[in-house]
Amino acid sequence: MNRLEVNMLRQITVFCVTILIIGSVVTVFGQLDSNLGNTQPGAAAPDTGDPNSNLLQSDLSSAALAPCVVIGRAGNWSPIYVDVTVDPPVIKNSPGTASVNWSPSTTTCVPTTCTWTISSVPPGPAQIYLVVNGANTDPINVDSLTGVVNRSDNVNWFTGFPTNFTAVGLAASGQWFSKSSPKTEGGYPVLEWAPNSVTLVYQ
Repeated sequence: MNRLEVNMLRQITVFCVTILIIGSVVTVFGQLDSNLGNTQPGAAAPDTGDPNSNLLQSDLSSAALAPCVVIGRAGNWSPIYVDVTVDPPVIKNSPGTASVNWSPSTTTCVPTTCTWTISSVPPGPAQIYLVVNGANTDPINVDSLTGVVNRSDNVNWFTGFPTNFTAVGLAASGQWFSKSSPKTEGGYPVLEWAPNSVTLVYQ
């Protein structure tokens, strides 16, 4: 074999080896890119094979988000007023209750706090209470537009479910007038109170 033939054989060999190397590199990069694509953020988590795992997670999320909230509203009280036709004047509280409507009307949750909000502050010392089965809960002083009752402090506001309470009661307490003043003085114009509404939120 002469020198020309040897050179041609070398060139063919080098060419074939180059083609094989390029092909191998392209294949490796293709596989690497494919693997990187599977590790992108947001890729689906591998299936554990347990069909109940996702259901359990969904149930737990629902339980954590499900609120225990019961809302009651009452209104249309007859005014609480000072009767100045007698001496000394007398506070008239009757009737001092209004039926309460609950939403939802039934519940299985066990609330631990009750927040009451009243539409207007009384002109003198007054109290709020709830009525259940003909009995009254402990009265709570009304000295602002809102207040909180905790189950740990006043359990009878939580006897049974809140929806068992049928009415909200309001009553004046103490003195809304001065015994030393004549009963006709000023006609006691502000000593009458009938709030538009009371809202109770149990949670």
